[in-house]
Amino acid sequence: MTFKVLLLVNKTLGNLDEALENCQKWWESLEIYHSDNRAMKAELLVEFGTVYLAKADFGKDSQKTTENLLKAISYMKKGAEMAEQLGISTLLCETLDGLAFAYHSKGELHNALNFAQKARDLKNNFNNKAAKADNLKILGGINLALERLEEAEQNFKEALQLSLECEDQELIAGSYGRLGFISMKKNDFETAISCLNRSTAITDKLRKSIGHQAQKISFVEINTQNYHTLELVYFHCERYNDALVTSERRKARAFIDMIHAKYWSRGHLPVSQSLTEPSFEKLRMIVDNEKAIFVVFSD
Repeated sequence: MTFKVLLLVNKTLGNLDEALENCQKWWESLEIYHSDNRAMKAELLVEFGTVYLAKADFGKDSQKTTENLLKAISYMKKGAEMAEQLGISTLLCETLDGLAFAYHSKGELHNALNFAQKARDLKNNFNNKAAKADNLKILGGINLALERLEEAEQNFKEALQLSLECEDQELIAGSYGRLGFISMKKNDFETAISCLNRSTAITDKLRKSIGHQAQKISFVEINTQNYHTLELVYFHCERYNDALVTSERRKARAFIDMIHAKYWSRGHLPVSQSLTEPSFEKLRMIVDNEKAIFVVFSD
C-alpha cells in the first residue's frame, strides 16, 4: 500500500521516473505477498501504462516518445485484458480511454476511435457523468483529427452538458475550448470568440489554485492554445486591436511563468509552503535583469 501511495503522489507531482520506480517496487511486493491477487495486478499494469503515457506526452525526443507510447500500449492492453476477464468494468473503461488516447498520440486514429467507442458503450451503463464527459472529450478529439467536424462538435456539446451538470471546471474549460476551435473551422467567428473567452477565463481561475510550479506551467499550455486560436479568430474578423491584446496576454502569461520558475523555484514543496506570485515591483526588477521589455496596458 505504501508503494501505491508513493506512486500516486509522484504522478501528481509529475515525478514520472520516481513513479515508475514505485510501480516496479509495488509489483515486486505483489509477487512476494499477493501473487494470486489478479485484480491488484490488473490495476498496477494500467498504472504502468498511464505513467509511460505521461512520459510520452511530455517527452521532447521523438524516438523516446514512440518507445514510451509502445510501452504504455503494451501495459494497458494487458491490464484491459485482465480487467475484462475479472469483470472490473470501471478499470476496463479507464484503460480503454487510455488506449484511445495513446493510439491518438501515435497517429493511429481508427484504432483510437475503436477503443474510445468501446469505452463509451461501457460507460453508458454507469451514472458517472464526469467519466462520460471525459470519454466524449477523447472521442471528440479523435473525430476532430479525422476532420469529422459535425461528429466532433456533437461529442464536445454532450461533454459540455455533462461537465456543467457535474460542475467539473477543467472539463468545462476543455469543452468550450474545442467548441471554439470547431466554430472557427466552420467560420462561425462570434460563437468561437464566446467559447474561447469562456474557456480561457475558467482555465485562468483553475491555474491560480495549482501550487506546484511544474504543473502550473504544463496546465497553462492548454490556455495558450486557446489564446492562439482566439488571436486567429480576431484576425479573421479584422479586430486587430483585440488580436494584439490577446497576443500580449498570451506572451505575458508565458513570460511570468518562466521568470516565476527561475526566481521562485522551491522544488517540490507542499502547497502550504509554496510562494505567492511576485509583486508588480518585483516583476519590474526581474524584467530589467532579464533585459526584457515590460508593457503595461489595459483593454
